[in-house]
Amino acid sequence: MPKYYGYNTIGANKKFSLTDFDLIKRDLLNGLLIKQGELPGKPEVGTEIWNYMFDGITDVNMQRIETSMRTQIQRDPRVSVQDIRFFTEDNGLLVEIEVQTEVTDADQLLKIFFNTEDITASYI
Repeated sequence: MPKYYGYNTIGANKKFSLTDFDLIKRDLLNGLLIKQGELPGKPEVGTEIWNYMFDGITDVNMQRIETSMRTQIQRDPRVSVQDIRFFTEDNGLLVEIEVQTEVTDADQLLKIFFNTEDITASYI
């Protein structure tokens, strides 16, 4: 029996409902894509990931991206971050996030690709 229920229209043709880990994944990606200060009434929500990526992939900016991601992910009480790893690609940044959730027994590995060519992010 699912513990969490939600809806998603991104990339969905007929089935809009999501449950448990699928919902958590969608919520995490949505949270990471919100620019800091963009959400009305909640200036603390969001990240500055894109700003740092377009400033160049340096060690300092990678640390800023990781801190920004951890801060945003930790806002979700259903998830705890175990580890974050980064891999630079020609047209973006691949991020592997190892998380533990209360709906699964084992750690889950989320792979998100931030594409700097078309300014999108998606799970791989």
